[in-house]
Amino acid sequence: SRPPLVPEPPAPARDPEVEAEAMERELAVDLIGADMKRAGRQRPRTADSFRSGLTRQQHFRSMRLYGDDFSAQRIRENLATGPVSVEFVDDVMDRPIFKKPVVSPDFDNVPGREREGKHSEPPARRRLLGRSARFSRSTRSGETRCKVQQLSRVASAIAELRATRTFEALL
Repeated sequence: SRPPLVPEPPAPARDPEVEAEAMERELAVDLIGADMKRAGRQRPRTADSFRSGLTRQQHFRSMRLYGDDFSAQRIRENLATGPVSVEFVDDVMDRPIFKKPVVSPDFDNVPGREREGKHSEPPARRRLLGRSARFSRSTRSGETRCKVQQLSRVASAIAELRATRTFEALL
């Protein structure tokens, strides 16, 4: 076998006292050192008592938008005086919400939306093309149609079957 390219370093001499000290250091837990590392960080605050804290409404009163919020004012009035009934008010029906709304057009009667298409031109596929749609050329002298039997065997077999086909009426 070949010798290794990089020679291996010689094995260190083993000292039993050094190995015992290293093992003792690995197994020992240093609580004082751990406390020293934690000493730089502050301890988190404990949660306050919920009984001594503010309620949701008290906190909202301390907010800046407390006086500006219309819906919050309405809630405060309802909590203080109770909801107001509108059954006895005389001018309820005179409010704009109860007025007749703007009439929107009935699209069935708007010109141009009929099914017959009185006010629109039909698409090209539905237009009557007159003579151009019924184009046919008359046969000129010397021209004849080829018989189907001369075109192919399959076409001749189909032509023979069609010639022999009979229809019976269903009663």
